[in-house]
Amino acid sequence: MEYLIGLVLSLAVAGTATVMGLARERVFYPTVLIVIASYYVLFALMGGSGRILMLELIVATGFLLAAAIGFKRNLWSPCTPLS
Repeated sequence: MEYLIGLVLSLAVAGTATVMGLARERVFYPTVLIVIASYYVLFALMGGSGRILMLELIVATGFLLAAAIGFKRNLWSPCTPLS
């Protein structure tokens, strides 16, 4: 059930961002990726397990690096026509 909820929420965020025009900015999706990764760290912290917290910090750092590298290295912009 949690996978279905995650799928529906992700589609809602992406759809809303597209309708509102937020998806045109290059910074939107990397920011969303970083915020989602931080929620995993928050939930691990709330759970109280130090081992799980360390694991989630490592995974969140990976997501942070992926978002930063993707933002800095990908020159694709949806507003630029392909030619």
